[in-house]
Formats: sequence, structure tokens, C-alpha cells
Amino acid sequence: MEFNLTQRQQNILLAIVLDYIATAEPVGSRTISKKYDLGLSPATIRNDMAELEDLGLLTQPHSSSGRIPSDLGYRNFVDYLMEKPTLSNSDKELMKNIRNNNTSSLEFMIDQSARVLSALSNTVALIQVPESNKEFIKHFQLLPINENTFVTIVVTNTGKVHNFIVKTDKTVNEGFFSNITGYLTEQLLGTPISNLQKKLNDIITGNQEYDNILRSIYNSIKNNLSYEKNKIYVSGTSNLLKEPEFNENQKAHSLMNFFEIGEKQNELSNVFLAIGSTLIDKSDPIVLIGKEIKISQLENCSLIIGSYNIGEDLSGSIGLLGPTRMQYGKSLATLEEMIKNLSNLLTNIYDVSNNFE
Repeated sequence: MEFNLTQRQQNILLAIVLDYIATAEPVGSRTISKKYDLGLSPATIRNDMAELEDLGLLTQPHSSSGRIPSDLGYRNFVDYLMEKPTLSNSDKELMKNIRNNNTSSLEFMIDQSARVLSALSNTVALIQVPESNKEFIKHFQLLPINENTFVTIVVTNTGKVHNFIVKTDKTVNEGFFSNITGYLTEQLLGTPISNLQKKLNDIITGNQEYDNILRSIYNSIKNNLSYEKNKIYVSGTSNLLKEPEFNENQKAHSLMNFFEIGEKQNELSNVFLAIGSTLIDKSDPIVLIGKEIKISQLENCSLIIGSYNIGEDLSGSIGLLGPTRMQYGKSLATLEEMIKNLSNLLTNIYDVSNNFE
């Protein structure tokens, strides 16, 4: 919503938003007059602040205090007044050095990226493991632990590695185990993840003993791979609790419960993924402020969401969650740099991995 603000009102709104982001304290007319070179008297500033409040851009927490930005005030700031700073070389280098142990594990890279992103922005970082209809099984292996327990390893062409334990009621000797391994390897290599469940249901040999063991493997693969769908790495939840607006026990407790209870995390994941899916092939992240997130526990928060790409076929959502008082310019600049860096890094790894068919 665009307001027909005078240049003076824009300057006053900008000063209040920046001061409140920096101090977390309501901003008065005398503070603006002393700290910002606007060439205005406190009385003039007070009059304009009252008009900005009437427009819904500012609120007054207490009758004796100064003003703070409303969600609408932050929205006006983000859309029309905000400037993005230039990131320091050290911040850029930190993002480029994520691959510090030469691993090509996609999920390791995403986990590390989330950690770096949350540290640099001082917010909560969320990164989705990408999904694609062109993701297929590239490597399959069974490793025996004992006569009726073994580890199943599934690696996809995107670099995802899935490990899980399978237990059977029957004892499996070495020869029988070798036959199962060879059979499954032959049947599953090249199978798209999106078609895996149908493929697993179709692989039946007619040998009851053989099929019982195969069914245990099928169920484990199906359950574990479906559990990983739309997985999101989250880092830096403690950053929110450090903010002054969450110092109140009730607010802090509500926020902690939100991140600790699985159903609530799924609610955030659903919002994150739903919005992120609309951003594919779009260059600019979007900013949701307060109630725009549509989750009651996060009404005092803002969510910035973008999309990163791996080659032409894969994409994932990436974002930052912070208080409505977050440093929007720095956060957006950091997120955009990480999107560029992560896309380039993972595209190189993805392209290299596809050369080893």
C-alpha cells in the first residue's frame, strides 16, 4: 500500500524505523531532532509523527512514550525507503568457503549454508533440500551388520545420501544376501524418486521367502525416502530469543514451543514451501511482515523468502526469519549473496556428479 507522503514525512518515518531497529526503544521527536540532521524542530517532527500515526504507519506503545513502526510502517520502509548495504569481503568469503572439507554431499552443503546464513544475519535461517522429478537413484548398496540386520544406502544423482537400517525375521546367509543385493541394484538404479513407490510395489519375484525379505527392504526405503521429502534445515532459532521483544516470559515460551512442537514446525514449513514454490525462476526474494506470515505465534516476526537453483532442473526455497525489527537491508543483501553463492556452488557439484554415470 503506497502512501502519498511528503519528503519530510518520508525522512521522519525512515529515521524512526532505523532508530527503532537499532535500539528497540520507542522513538521521540527530540531523539530524531538531535540524532538526525533533518533541519526540523521537535514540534514540527511531533506534528508529522501524529499524521504518520493516523495513517497507520506508526504506533504509540504507551501514552508517555515515543512511536514505533507498525507492520504497515515496516512495509512502506521495505518497499520504498530501504537501502541495501554492501556486504563486507569477509562475509562474502565466509559464504564462499562453505565447502571446506571437499565433500560433495548436497545436504552437508545446505546444512553448512544455513549455519553460516543465520550467523551472518543474526536471524533464523531456513533452507529446503531441493526436490525434482528428475532426481533418480544413482547408487544402491546393502551392508550386512549381522545375519538379519543390514544397512541400506541410497544415493541420488543430486548428491542426497540416505542411510537406514533394515531388520528381517529370517536369517540371511552370505550367498542369499549377495543375490538380494545384486537383484535390487539391477532393478533400482536409474529409478526416479517420484516413481520409486510404484517401482518397489512392482518388484516381486514369486519366491515367498525372498519376497518377504525384499518387502522389508522396500518398506524401509519407501518410509525413509518419503520422510525426507521437503526436508528443511533450520539454524539459529536461539537468535530470536535474544531479541528484546521476546524477553517477556510468555512471548519467549510461546516461541520456544513453536519451534519445539513438530506440528508447529510443519505449519511454518508449509508456509515456507508454499510461498517458496511461487518464487521459482524469480530473481528477487519477497518479505512477509508480521501478520502477513499468517501464523499467530510469528506475528512479531518477519520472513524473507527466496529461491536458489541447481542447474536447470532443481530448485529449493531459502529464507530468513527474524523479528519485525530485523535489519531488512542487511538481511536481504546477505540472503541474495547466499542465493548466488549456493546456486553456483551446488550447480558445479551437481554437474560434476552427473559426469559419473
